[in-house]
Amino acid sequence: MNAVPIATTLPGAAFRNRETLERSSVIRQVALRALKELALALAITLICLPFTASGAWVVMGSIAMAGIAVNAIIHWATIYIFRSKIDRMLGLATRSGIFFFSAGTHGSTLIHESGHCLMANRLFQSRAKIQLFPFEGGCTSYSARTMTSIGQKLGYRRSTFLITLAGPALAILAATISLIAGLALRTSHPEAASLCIGFALFVFFGHAKYAYSGLSAPLSELGHDFVRLKAFGIHPLAACAAIVAIPIIIIAGYAIGQYLKANPASSETAVRTGL
Repeated sequence: MNAVPIATTLPGAAFRNRETLERSSVIRQVALRALKELALALAITLICLPFTASGAWVVMGSIAMAGIAVNAIIHWATIYIFRSKIDRMLGLATRSGIFFFSAGTHGSTLIHESGHCLMANRLFQSRAKIQLFPFEGGCTSYSARTMTSIGQKLGYRRSTFLITLAGPALAILAATISLIAGLALRTSHPEAASLCIGFALFVFFGHAKYAYSGLSAPLSELGHDFVRLKAFGIHPLAACAAIVAIPIIIIAGYAIGQYLKANPASSETAVRTGL
């Protein structure tokens, strides 16, 4: 008769101990991830600081800190409240999006403007300067008075075209590398993969939106890259479609590769059918 209460209380105690351990594990995971993202956000902010307009660095730092705080809350919710892998993957994607909206947006803008800056210095004898503005993007200024030998061979029009194209091209190249790296690290390093994929999708989406905005922007707005590219024959809608197509092709190729890897018999059948 006494064995029944003992048998019923032991599982309850074990369950409470297990729940306590799970909560402690969640707290450690949240703290560790928050510290990692804090370090990364501070690194991005410090890199962008020399290029930021005076006084705007306070806004930039505040945005980064607020993004990390939201990340920590969502991280706790997706791990502790939800249990399925789908919810956790959605949580990783959501946190990555918020993180790169808060800190990565300045890094992606700096990469974009660096493309303009490097090409301008290559084609014109000037020291191009980059300036970042929170919530407004950035700009690259340079002197077009004297051209280098390469610039002279290309001519003024082609040089201007390459400088305009270099900004979006470098950002898209960085996003492509980040997306491929994220997919490759998805199994071995899921958190690093989520940040790489989040950064890539953020850049692709931002530049696709930027290209699409060139449709409605007036032709006099020469500070808009895709308005200037439109004058060189690249339609904003075509540029937007090309930018959107890149991550779709990469992710589709990765998915097909994973499917063939998991189902070798189907790939052999496809090869035999092709023969």
